Amino acid sequence: MITEIILTILGVCFIIGGLIKIRDNNYLKSSGIKVKGIVYSLEQRKNLYYPIVRFRTKEDIWITKELGIGSNPSHYPEGTQVDLIYNPENPEIVDLDSYTSLILAPRLFVIIGTGLIAYIFLSLFDMI
Repeated sequence: MITEIILTILGVCFIIGGLIKIRDNNYLKSSGIKVKGIVYSLEQRKNLYYPIVRFRTKEDIWITKELGIGSNPSHYPEGTQVDLIYNPENPEIVDLDSYTSLILAPRLFVIIGTGLIAYIFLSLFDMI
């Protein structure tokens, strides 16, 4: 029973997190400013490498920000040029301007969360 509770909480967290990211990304897609940036450096935490990007806003201000996507090996070696989109009201809110980052990943979170909850629901009624 404790496993079902944990998986349900995890599923709800995945759904909520995915929906929040979808909302934020929709705002970025409609109001964000697209710029070219560069992977300035990589931050290693545990076994993942997180790209730290650097770009210039339309107000000519340099922003250096770590992106929240880690991988191993890094998909973005230092010096790689990347397409970014940032919030004009707060340039510290920045993301890769890519289908995977803006659309696919948040929807996968919602799908995974829904799958976890569906699995628990079906297992409670011995339908699996």
